[in-house]
Amino acid sequence: MHGGLYMGGLGWVGPMGSYEYALHDLVSIGASVGTSSWPESWAYNRYTVVEVPIAVRAMFHPFNLPVLKERIAVADRLDAYAGAITGWAPYFFVRDQDPNPQPDEGNGRLLMSAVVGGRYYLNSRFGFYAEESWNAFGMINGGVVLKF
Repeated sequence: MHGGLYMGGLGWVGPMGSYEYALHDLVSIGASVGTSSWPESWAYNRYTVVEVPIAVRAMFHPFNLPVLKERIAVADRLDAYAGAITGWAPYFFVRDQDPNPQPDEGNGRLLMSAVVGGRYYLNSRFGFYAEESWNAFGMINGGVVLKF
């Protein structure tokens, strides 16, 4: 399980969390959820966009291949992975100039992205992670990881 912050291309930041389950030493599946918001303006209207991405993920962990595990000295602490994320990110708009802002009906966007990342464990249960994706949870995200 890991949680942290993700950052998009326009500088917005939001919290996110993921859970993964190992099907095998080489393959894991899981889910991710997050939230973010950023200001926008259009035709003299200022509003805030709020997005809540929800996705499933599948990852391949090459450092667990026997041929690599024996040759990489930090393979017990470093978990590099690559995979894919797909899901839906509903979003809605809150108009800033209203005295009691109410969300307007929003839309959503399809999430589909390749992911490359890594986790470095300081001990058997705690570490840090960083991931890069294009269209899922920002362009880069990172934070802490807990292993159960």
